[in-house]
Amino acid sequence: MKIKMTRERSAKIYNFFFKPFEKRFSFWRPRLTKGLEGRVLEIGTGTGANLKYYSKNCKPLGIDLNYNFLEEAKKYGVQLMQMDAEKLAFKDRSFDYVIAPLCFCTIPDQEKAFSEVYRVLKPNGELRMIEHMKSDSYLISVFQTILNPINKLIFDCKLTSETMKSLKKSDLKLSYEKDLWIYDVFREIRAIRKA
Repeated sequence: MKIKMTRERSAKIYNFFFKPFEKRFSFWRPRLTKGLEGRVLEIGTGTGANLKYYSKNCKPLGIDLNYNFLEEAKKYGVQLMQMDAEKLAFKDRSFDYVIAPLCFCTIPDQEKAFSEVYRVLKPNGELRMIEHMKSDSYLISVFQTILNPINKLIFDCKLTSETMKSLKKSDLKLSYEKDLWIYDVFREIRAIRKA
C-alpha cells in the first residue's frame, strides 16, 4: 500500500537539482558500503544513487518515504520498500548494518529514527552515515540558517539539523567521525549497537 506524503517530490526534478553535487558524493558513497556482509538496511534510498555500490556479499534492502523516488530506484534491482525511518516495520535485531546516505536531514524526529536504527540493528551491528548538518562554526551556521528555507524548498531537507546531538542522545555508541567537506558540515559517521 502506498503511503501518502504531504508533498511528494518528482524523482526527475530531484535528480536534476542533485546532479551537480553527486560528483562529490560519489567519492564518499563507496566508504559506506565497503566490506559489508549480511543483511543491510539502507534508510533514505531516494532515487538509488547509493545502490550500485553494494557488493554481492550482502543483502541490501532500501527504504524511502517517497514512492516516486523508489520507482526510479527500481532499476538497480535491489529490494525496496516505502517506509518511514521513524517507524521501521522490521523485527528487533534484524540487520547487520544500517546505511544512511545523506538522509537524516529530511527526518523530522531524528531521535526517534536513531532509536529505531538501534532497535533493528543486531548486537555489534553498525550504523554508517554520510550527512550534512549544522556546523559548529558560527559563521557557517549563520549562512546555513539564511539558506535553509531555499534548501528546504528544493531538496526538502534541513541545513541546520543537529544530527550529532540526536545521535549522542541515542543508545548507539559513536565509533568514528570525520569531517569531509565545508569545514564540518558534511561528515562521515559510524556508530555501534553494543552487545
